Amino acid sequence: MAADDDALPEEAQKPQDPADKSATNAVEPSTKTTLEPSTKTTLKFYHALGFSGISSPAVQGRKLVEHISDDSFVYLTGKHVAVYTYETQKSHRFILKNPKTSRVLAFCVSSNKRYIALSEALYPEPNGGIQVSVYNFSTASKVRELGRGRFQSSPEGSQPPVVSMDFSRDNKYLATVTDPPNPYIYLWQLDKQRLAGMTEVHQKVGQVSISPWAHWELCTTGTSMLKLWRAQGNQLKCCDPLPREKTDSYRFICHQWFDSEKLVVGTAEGDLLIIENQELRRVVPTIFGPGKGVHCLAPACKGFLAGSDDRTMCLFERTYDTEYFKCFKTMQAPDKIGTGKLKVLDLSINPEEDSAIVFYSNNEIGQVNLTTIETLGDNDRVDKHNVFKRLPIGFHSDNVTALDVCVQRSVVVTASTDKHIRVWNFLKKQVEVDKKMDDVLGEVQSVAIHPSGSLLVAGYQTKLFVFLVLANDLQVCHEFPHIRQCKEVRFSKGGQYFAAIGYPWSRILVINSYTFQPLGCKDSPNGVPLAGHSLPVESICWAHNDQSLISAGSDGSVYEWKINNNGGKKNEDNESVIKSMNYHCIRYDDSCQMLAALGSLKTNPSDRADAAEYEVALRTIRFTQEHPPKAPQRVLNNPLKIPTSAQVASKSHRQTSRAIKASQVALSPLAKTLFVGTSAGQLLLYEWPPSDEKETPEPYTKLEVHQGEVAFVVLSHDEKHLFTVGAEDRCMFMFDVDITADGRPISRKPYPYAAFESVAYISQLEFDDRTRLMTELASHNEELQRRQQAEIQGLKEENQLELKQLEDEAADELRRMRHAMEESVQDAEDAKQQATQLETAATEAHMKTAEELEALHTKRIEEMEMRQRNLQEEKDDLVVRYENKLHKLRVEIHNERKQEDAMRKELEQTLSKEAENLRKEIKEAKRAIDGMIDESIYDYILELDGGDRESIEGLHEKWKQILDDRDIKCANAKTNTALFKTKGEKHEREIEQLEAKITASKEQERQLQIKAQEHMTTNDKLKLEIGQRNDTISASEKRILELKKETQELEKLRYVLTFKFGELRKEVAPKEEKIKEMNESIQEMDLELERIGIERDNLEQLLVEKDSRIASLMATLGKQNTLLDDKQRGTDQLIWELSNMIGMDNEDVNEQLHALVGRYSIRYEEEIGASQEKEKAAEFTRQRQYLEGQLSSIDNNNRAKESLLRHDNQAKTEENAMLVKEINVMRMEKKQLQQRLQQADSQHKELQAQLARVANTKDGRAAARPFSAPAPSTTKVRGPTAVNIEREKELAAKRARGRGPVKGRLIRGSTRSLKDLSDMNPQKLAEIVSQVERTNTYIRRQADEVTRLKAYVRELLEGAESGGTGSRPQTAPGGGLPRVNR
Repeated sequence: MAADDDALPEEAQKPQDPADKSATNAVEPSTKTTLEPSTKTTLKFYHALGFSGISSPAVQGRKLVEHISDDSFVYLTGKHVAVYTYETQKSHRFILKNPKTSRVLAFCVSSNKRYIALSEALYPEPNGGIQVSVYNFSTASKVRELGRGRFQSSPEGSQPPVVSMDFSRDNKYLATVTDPPNPYIYLWQLDKQRLAGMTEVHQKVGQVSISPWAHWELCTTGTSMLKLWRAQGNQLKCCDPLPREKTDSYRFICHQWFDSEKLVVGTAEGDLLIIENQELRRVVPTIFGPGKGVHCLAPACKGFLAGSDDRTMCLFERTYDTEYFKCFKTMQAPDKIGTGKLKVLDLSINPEEDSAIVFYSNNEIGQVNLTTIETLGDNDRVDKHNVFKRLPIGFHSDNVTALDVCVQRSVVVTASTDKHIRVWNFLKKQVEVDKKMDDVLGEVQSVAIHPSGSLLVAGYQTKLFVFLVLANDLQVCHEFPHIRQCKEVRFSKGGQYFAAIGYPWSRILVINSYTFQPLGCKDSPNGVPLAGHSLPVESICWAHNDQSLISAGSDGSVYEWKINNNGGKKNEDNESVIKSMNYHCIRYDDSCQMLAALGSLKTNPSDRADAAEYEVALRTIRFTQEHPPKAPQRVLNNPLKIPTSAQVASKSHRQTSRAIKASQVALSPLAKTLFVGTSAGQLLLYEWPPSDEKETPEPYTKLEVHQGEVAFVVLSHDEKHLFTVGAEDRCMFMFDVDITADGRPISRKPYPYAAFESVAYISQLEFDDRTRLMTELASHNEELQRRQQAEIQGLKEENQLELKQLEDEAADELRRMRHAMEESVQDAEDAKQQATQLETAATEAHMKTAEELEALHTKRIEEMEMRQRNLQEEKDDLVVRYENKLHKLRVEIHNERKQEDAMRKELEQTLSKEAENLRKEIKEAKRAIDGMIDESIYDYILELDGGDRESIEGLHEKWKQILDDRDIKCANAKTNTALFKTKGEKHEREIEQLEAKITASKEQERQLQIKAQEHMTTNDKLKLEIGQRNDTISASEKRILELKKETQELEKLRYVLTFKFGELRKEVAPKEEKIKEMNESIQEMDLELERIGIERDNLEQLLVEKDSRIASLMATLGKQNTLLDDKQRGTDQLIWELSNMIGMDNEDVNEQLHALVGRYSIRYEEEIGASQEKEKAAEFTRQRQYLEGQLSSIDNNNRAKESLLRHDNQAKTEENAMLVKEINVMRMEKKQLQQRLQQADSQHKELQAQLARVANTKDGRAAARPFSAPAPSTTKVRGPTAVNIEREKELAAKRARGRGPVKGRLIRGSTRSLKDLSDMNPQKLAEIVSQVERTNTYIRRQADEVTRLKAYVRELLEGAESGGTGSRPQTAPGGGLPRVNR
């Protein structure tokens, strides 16, 4: 099925925030609440590390990566969608989420790589709802949107997210599935934007997919479910491909479609299930080992790639037999990807199928070279052939604990609880160092890099280390055992000191980075710490050109320390203590001497009704270096305003949301901007420094970046790059920082990173090893050069000898070939004469064969008529015999029924008397029991009224009071809700008016730009057209001179070709009339044969039906005889038992009669039920056997006819292949001659007109020119164009009278002469075409009959399963099945 590129017509909707066309997408401010400052900062997404969903426990089976081209793939990172190109540019593009959505949950890409569908969660979560949007990759515009109103809601009112999606191959349908507690499967028709089917499932679904060959078939896999679905009406009908015991023994993870009805399913037990036509065909046992499951599958043309645990993958190859697939190569990723039990979460193979992208469970992304794998042997190691490659966009597998940026080098260093320290080069976009220390040291809690990039300090749980940063490694150069659990470490701006906060975290230790000696070590071996905080210090920063250190703690105090060789001293003039604050992040600006301190403030709930228990506030504190200070130190009590999620939520949902808190800050003095990261993953940009006004500053730009809290926000030294790290999504984003002042961009001098990055440090041991290796390689190279020179000299001598021999051989061969050519020319002339004779003989043989075929056809018709008469006579005899037998059976059955009715009446009279007696006894017993129950109830009521009535009344009053109080509270809440709703609507109207004005101004500006561009384009086109016209005029003048010289030759050629064409037309005309008559005769014969064949098939079908009816009646007679025998035996036994009662007493007789009646009534009911069930089962079996016989006979007939037709068609095709080639060659030559004649005619007329104009403008000398064209003849000659048109009309009329229009294609073959047209015999070609058409018609008719029979069988099966209560069709769709009555 071919993909339809135009399946989704794009709607006129506004493109989303980023354009997918650019390499890095600029992000404009999404919401502006205040006037823009004069200096404005714009952030552009530059690069990203890590992918989203790694921390989710339900990531198995869901799509994480998918290719959109040979070297680009798409995946989720943070809150957005990233497209990474890994072969050429190695760069990112981003598709940012819609401002109305909180995050992107899942995605899928269409088969033509043109569209992407995103599952989006709306604000506010979790009650904001969900939607699915379809975007165009090339234009980044939304073409379809499935809104929240189209999805089912849970009883609590929330909508579970869409976790898996899949496009159909024609891109017109989309399947989606939602998570519990309200899991539904939806099938959407995107081109009509309607729901094609849906159903509710009661289990968690991990993956849904649409069959590439049938959009109405779906497959879903979950932990304990594997089901196939078929869309019927507006519902999805379920089918279980596995039996119950198989389903319970597996945990299903993933699946993929192959061919039209083939499915491969991966399980957690490691087995692969092959399902075909909704049945389990084969189980491929685990090849990864016990306990290792199949987590993902990636399809390919030759097979598929499966991923498992321990970085293991297996490439399967198709076998096209009962084995289906076999393991081609099993491989394991090297340790550089990661160690431990890493899972392969997802795979994606590019369209060229030469490489695959792998997502691992440790947040790493790798590439597998599939071309190299195919060339490896069984014993070759994949790590030695560069099969696996680590892409530089992976990130830490656990939470990031520290982040720092170097000054002189373009590197950023990160540390994580996975015990790894990584050094990233953000300009080269690569990982330079990845270091993991021993597990006994514990987790890395802090890290800092020296401004020069040569040293790195890392704080572990047990001690503090100082590393030398080498070219590809970190080497320990010093350690501080007494500094344990260092939560933060900072290098000074000059690099001479670094400050560390060690346990017990209320003291700060400053250390010289050159001597590694703590300041004040003369007084104490471990140095003199800076002590003054009563609670742990949370953040530190350097200030005043490294002369001061500022610290902030959870006790609400901010201190400045003057640094000297003896340690440090607190500057009491610059300190701020707010005991209600709990600071955790500070940044200092030397230019304005202000400090930004971020912390949580304990508020009084009685002061503000809408305040949380702890409010996160960002306060600014002004410091001074003057002593004594001229002005007192100030704390600005107006904290920066952090917008809540309700302000960025969709305007259509006004629900209470959780508060958003600030988590990290960064300062840019050059951009005059304060960057604030929040707990909701936002990045807020404020004007810096803040004004002294009392009103609360608000951000002028808000960006949605991470899912969850922003753990770190750091600026590079040149303030051109910003880095953010998410605490929950484990991703890092890199931004380009652009600064504009008064609408003009500020140009900044680039920092010379290249001057410092050209120098790299290596250890002396490694340097000695490399020097020794270079020496060995140099000596080995010299030896190879000497050997190469000697070999070259020997080859030159050998080549000279061989060249001389070849020249001699070539001369001899040339003489021999000349002689052979002369002989070949003579042979060709002889062969040409023989071919002419053979062609004449072949024509006569073809005519003779046609006459024989016509005689054979007449003979077959006579035989078929004779056979038909015989079959009619046999049918009449069978009908007479059948009616006689049927009459006899009816008489016998009538007599038996009379006897049975008499016996049944006697038994009924006896049983009715006994039943009446039993009813009377039951009524008396029931009357006695009711009286006893009434007395018991009356006694219980008396006991209850006497004891607990007072306590019941007290409880009633208490609950009544509680209900009244709740009603009062509900009324008050409704009043407050109405007030808040009115205010929100007012603000919403104001925002909509401002947005409308902005949109109008942008649209006007865009229209003006379009008009200017159109004017410029028009000017360019006019200039180009003038130049082209000048060139055309000069070329035309030259061409006129050349045409004058060719006029005489063309005129002669025209007369010659016209004469030849007329001769050919006279030769072809008689042949075409003969072909027409033969085609009409063949068509009439074929129609007669088809009619006879249909009548024969109908007669055979009637005979089969008669036989089946006779067999059915015989089976019915056998059953009736058996039933009569059983009844006779029962009657004899009853008489014998009654005869035994003759000598008994009356009491014994009554007891025996009671027992006898009960036993026989039970037996009678059992026999009646069993007989009914047996009749139903027998009738169903008979119908099924009959239908199976019909289907088998039809299949056998079809196969026999198909084999005969195939043999005849093959023979006729081989016989007439040369005729088809001759026809096509003749048509091509005819068309070429017509074109050449028409061209010559037009050129001749043009030259005559030009010469006439020249003759009119010049004097009488022009009449004497020898090359003037002759006067046109007065005789009207019909040219090639008219002949061609008339010829086409004749052929069209013949096709209309004959077998209808035939569409064909040009078959290129050998070229033949025009004179062979008279020897062509097209009778065989017409016969083949008509025979193929009849065959196709018959096959289609048989296929329709089989389809109707299958539908009838399906209805019978459904009726049998439902118990046979409903009415059933009386006859099959074909009219040939017996009548069935239920």
